[in-house]
Amino acid sequence: MLIATPALAGSGRDQLPNGANPQYGFPTAPIYRPSDTTRCFDESLPDDKRVRYCKAALASPLAREVVRAADTLAAIYEREGDFTLALENYHIAQSLNANDSGATIGRCRTEAIAMKDVGAAAMDCDAAAQAFPDDPAMLEARGILRFRQNRTDAALGDFNAALAHDGKRAYALYMRSVIERRGGNAAAADSDTTAAVALDANVKRALGDDGPAP
Repeated sequence: MLIATPALAGSGRDQLPNGANPQYGFPTAPIYRPSDTTRCFDESLPDDKRVRYCKAALASPLAREVVRAADTLAAIYEREGDFTLALENYHIAQSLNANDSGATIGRCRTEAIAMKDVGAAAMDCDAAAQAFPDDPAMLEARGILRFRQNRTDAALGDFNAALAHDGKRAYALYMRSVIERRGGNAAAADSDTTAAVALDANVKRALGDDGPAP
């Protein structure tokens, strides 16, 4: 189990106590090198390598780097379907910065895809919507929740709004294609599916052939 850190949000501090981060459940303190953060954030590297670098980056003495590393780890775990580790890493990020958009929206998206706790998913997505109402990542995440709640029209509205802000949202494109296919618009669905897979080759694995089951 990962260990939560004391919240530093609002303190104006970026340097973590004693120049080192808590160990987040590692049996021994990870060896941190500044290059670990660079490699953690390098999207050209395969996820298995990025996980190793990001875990080391959690030992950075800089809170902003730890937040970003935790967000990155969480997103990787989410893509792999390990929702427990994804949420634990988002919690690490939020423990250091309660206003971190990546963690706030990421929790909404992960809870919506996992749907193990409907109440938690709704609460996390409400918090994300209040904090970041026009963020395309939030609209995309809330759309997934609404889709799973059988609120198809509202979900489609969120996906369209997300794509109006950012046409390269793979999850929004893919989920819109699912709705389009259900509505009999195969041509539009095929186009959106092709675009989504071009942006993220793992999108079908993450969301399922027919989207997350309601």
